[in-house]
Amino acid sequence: MGSDRLAFAHCLVALLLLSSIAHGQQTPAEIRDSVHRKHPGDPVAGSQAANAALEDRALSEQVNPRQRAASVFLGYYAKNTLSIPRVCSAAGINIESYADQFEREHRSLLAVSSKYVNAQAAIDRVNRGSLADATTELNRLANSMNTDIKGACSFIQQNGKQLATGAHFSKIVPRVHAQLVAE
Repeated sequence: MGSDRLAFAHCLVALLLLSSIAHGQQTPAEIRDSVHRKHPGDPVAGSQAANAALEDRALSEQVNPRQRAASVFLGYYAKNTLSIPRVCSAAGINIESYADQFEREHRSLLAVSSKYVNAQAAIDRVNRGSLADATTELNRLANSMNTDIKGACSFIQQNGKQLATGAHFSKIVPRVHAQLVAE
């Protein structure tokens, strides 16, 4: 497993995190695509820059910081435990071990988030609209690996535990994480 592929895959799951925040002039998908175009040929740099731009956007929204952080987390959680596995399942690849590990890694943040927003309602909302985003990001990962979605899903299946651990919310968007867990 190449370290660039693993780094990009960590960024992949991060890029899925803010698609439910669509207030303002650009949607998260438009921000993500715009930033990626500035980094042609370097998907890791593009993904890292997109994560930073999306995190900046989330932090600039004028709502209760913990509610905002909880909403961002729940979008991230739903996409990684529901949407990505559904897309991979449709491609014939079972990545439930990745989703299970991701859930274990984030169990405490799910409990914290539930204090500030209706977690199940937020997860259901994200889950209804996130398959297109999950497909787009899995295609981006696949293209970086010169494969298709099935190949990207196989990569996630083979490296699920490491990917789930490396994609911890606190590592991907540390400022949003800090707002969520602040005392």
